[in-house]
Amino acid sequence: MGPEYLINNNKDLVMKSPFTGGATKLKNELRVIEYRNDKFEVIYHYYLCVDSVEQFTTTAIDTLNVNRVYNKYQEKYGSHNR
Repeated sequence: MGPEYLINNNKDLVMKSPFTGGATKLKNELRVIEYRNDKFEVIYHYYLCVDSVEQFTTTAIDTLNVNRVYNKYQEKYGSHNR
């Protein structure tokens, strides 16, 4: 079953919070993620539940975040280190 959405007051389609069923905001911030015994600073995306202030991700956002870390790894070490 995929994520659920709702329409906010601005008529925008927004992710429905899995915690409260209310609205969410798509946010991002710089985070340091450890990968293969190294640390990489990336722009990390997540949803924030407006009501509970809990953070969560979807499979698609997880994939985006992992790819950002992997790209930083490749920049540093080259693509031959798979």
